Amino acid sequence: MKTLRISDDVHQKLTALLGELVAQTSKMQTYQDAIEAMLNQSVILPLSCLVRSKVLCLGIDISATQLRRSLYAML
Repeated sequence: MKTLRISDDVHQKLTALLGELVAQTSKMQTYQDAIEAMLNQSVILPLSCLVRSKVLCLGIDISATQLRRSLYAML
C-alpha cells in the first residue's frame, strides 16, 4: 500500500470518476478502483497521431508525408 499526494483539483476529478463508477456498477468502489479504471481505459498515441489530429482540428490540409517530414525536422 502506498500514499499518493494529489492536488485538490485532481482529488475532485477522481472523486467524480469514483461516483460514475458507483453509478455504473451499483456497488461501492474505492479510489484504487477509479485509478485502475483510468489506467485500463488510457491509450498511448504516437506523436504523429496527436499532431495529425491537431492539424485536422485546425483545418489545415497536409499530407501524411508532409507531416512526417515536418516531425522529423523538429527532432
